[in-house]
Amino acid sequence: MMMRSKMRGLSMWGWLFVVLVVFSVITLAGRLAPYYFDHMTMVSLLDGVTVAEAKMSKREIRELLEKRFKVNNIRGWDVEDIIDVDRSREGTTIVLEYEVREPIVANVTALLHFREQREFK
Repeated sequence: MMMRSKMRGLSMWGWLFVVLVVFSVITLAGRLAPYYFDHMTMVSLLDGVTVAEAKMSKREIRELLEKRFKVNNIRGWDVEDIIDVDRSREGTTIVLEYEVREPIVANVTALLHFREQREFK
């Protein structure tokens, strides 16, 4: 019979805890990753706005971005709510800001807040 001091490894409860933590991380990543991918796409579309396009009217800028969102399969967002266009003497500022609430388990909810700003002079 081996002595306890020479036994190594995890017990059944230790392995169960490790599996639970790994499963939780994978589940959380699977639920939140699509929002980060959509955000990266939105930022690349915002970066694609040229200085000439930024000089268009606010309505035209929103329509332009809404069309680009649809082409890139970004749906479920009202561009009027998440895009803010500010004009000043220095130029145009386009702000993309929105929040996502994703239920995780029971009454636990993840809140993701995204904000990007681009200035055109």
